[in-house]
Amino acid sequence: LTQHTQATGVKLCAGKRLPEPVTRDIMEIVPNKGAIGKAFKKEAKSVTDMLAKLSLEQINKVEVDLAGGDASIDVDGKPVTLTKDMVSVKKYQKTFHVEEIIPSVIEPSFGIGRVMYAIFEHNFKVREGDEQRTYFSLPPVISPLKCSLLPLSNNTDFTPWCRRSAR
Repeated sequence: LTQHTQATGVKLCAGKRLPEPVTRDIMEIVPNKGAIGKAFKKEAKSVTDMLAKLSLEQINKVEVDLAGGDASIDVDGKPVTLTKDMVSVKKYQKTFHVEEIIPSVIEPSFGIGRVMYAIFEHNFKVREGDEQRTYFSLPPVISPLKCSLLPLSNNTDFTPWCRRSAR
């Protein structure tokens, strides 16, 4: 769920009420979008998105670097130099009444449909060099038939031969 939250921006977590409110120190980076827009033009959005994703350690590093002059971060593999007028680091305290918990596994229902889908998904094969020819390779433990003889043609000449071979 953590990966889904990062990809979509939708928070998927459960809340647990704390017995007592907890006060924590918060540090966040605040971009000056006007200065970033003037400096980076088309790349301004990717720079601000990257600033929003920085971890606490990275924010500390940017703050230390800005105190000495300019800070540098990587945006899409390219180094970007930030100045004091482009970003500021904001520190404050926040009181929390609810603890957010991200569940490791959520499985609200698990019926036979999901089991069958998983079996089909793991045993579906495609012939190399001929993507149009697909087949299932079911293990003998779950296969309903040991062997299946299927005619590849509707030609009536093959019907007696298929019936003899099936016996």
